[in-house]
Amino acid sequence: MDRKKTLQEMNKFLKGIHMGISTFKDYLEKSESRELRRELTSIIDSLKKHEKVITKRIKELGGNASESIGIIGSMGQIFEKIKLITADKDQEILCHTIKYMEIEVKNGNKFIQDNQGLEESLMKDVKCVVDEYCTHLKKLQQFW
Repeated sequence: MDRKKTLQEMNKFLKGIHMGISTFKDYLEKSESRELRRELTSIIDSLKKHEKVITKRIKELGGNASESIGIIGSMGQIFEKIKLITADKDQEILCHTIKYMEIEVKNGNKFIQDNQGLEESLMKDVKCVVDEYCTHLKKLQQFW
């Protein structure tokens, strides 16, 4: 995969991480139980760590890392906020959180499948992110 395409794809992946951080912050604001808040905080911290790694990798490739979620991400985020308006119990928030994390795992795996041409070290970083998504999903499902 050429450098331009690599940067484009990695920025797309980074935008997804940005959106995840924003969405999980919304879930954290609505949650009440200490255990759920702790797990949501852990997810946000994990996403911020991955955001730094992917941003650094994009810059190492000579690119400009995306700092926003983009127009499509903004529309998705608005839709997610609308769905969350009626959620007033931790169980409802947990349901939204699990569904969102399932989508993140699915999108991450699709990214891996669609970008087999990424250099090995970049792919390793992406797989690390998706693996952590899976770990967080399992923890969230244990609350259910």
